[in-house]
Amino acid sequence: MDEARKTNREPGALNYAQVQSLDVAAQIAATARKSEYRATLLARGITDETLDALDTAVSEGRKEQAIAVENDTGQRVSTQEEKQARKELLAGLREVQTAARQKWARTEPAALKDYYIGENLPNMSRATLLQVTEGILQRLATQSLPGITPETVAALTEKRDAYVEANKNQLGFIAGAKARRAATLEHLKTATDLRIEVQFAADAAYSFDDPKNAPARTEFALPSNRRFVTR
Repeated sequence: MDEARKTNREPGALNYAQVQSLDVAAQIAATARKSEYRATLLARGITDETLDALDTAVSEGRKEQAIAVENDTGQRVSTQEEKQARKELLAGLREVQTAARQKWARTEPAALKDYYIGENLPNMSRATLLQVTEGILQRLATQSLPGITPETVAALTEKRDAYVEANKNQLGFIAGAKARRAATLEHLKTATDLRIEVQFAADAAYSFDDPKNAPARTEFALPSNRRFVTR
């Protein structure tokens, strides 16, 4: 492959087209360092610095790929943590709503609106649910409900904070994976450009129309019966 290409993949999976491209580049660099080819390629401008840069691009590309996958794993874990935190927050809010019903349902039903009773909390967006939680916490700062102690309020606050933190972690992993994949593409482009440079030099040095060059052309991943071209 002559260019970095995107492929469809499951989240967290390696992009195997990129893996293969980096592997080919590494193999070409290793071949170019062989003693039987080194002097010939050096005469055509393939210096040690060129091959060092190619090796570095491959190495860094592989590192970025690995870190991107780690971020994908972190994202999946944090997504589950966020779901659990949301579940626990909803349970805490239901406890407060139950106490509000106990106190106000018969004597002052209009007060139930202060605790968002009748609203579909489980189907709320994250932002709306956090706003509702903040409203209830503010109400609890000035009103007492049966069975709702300062410890209960503190626990609800902790559940709110845990939900916020879980989402923050998830967004961090998403951003991290995106950044690492962008970095991978940059290293892959560098590796691809340098690999092609080496292949063009080898193509010129080991012409396809001379049968004795067949082994060399195979090692440099060059066509056996035509000039090397890129798409």
